[in-house]
Amino acid sequence: KEIRQQLAGKEARDYPDYLIACVGGGSNAAGTVYEYLDDARVKIILAEAAGKGIDTGYSAATIRLGKPGILHGCRTLLMQTDDGQITEP
Repeated sequence: KEIRQQLAGKEARDYPDYLIACVGGGSNAAGTVYEYLDDARVKIILAEAAGKGIDTGYSAATIRLGKPGILHGCRTLLMQTDDGQITEP
């Protein structure tokens, strides 16, 4: 609701035309997008880093290529080896 309040205070309405956020590395998009998921007026664009491309072995696209694992006590999708060691994208 905070995002709606902030927009209403700065603009003549409480919704944007577009929301653009990065995904795949944490909760950045969750707080931004949640309030507008069911609002057909708002176009939501989410992007995930591809690094040097998903087929190169040098990718950060955890949603597309990651495997479930634990990092810093949190279960998430990770770029990791078959034995669970974190890899550099």
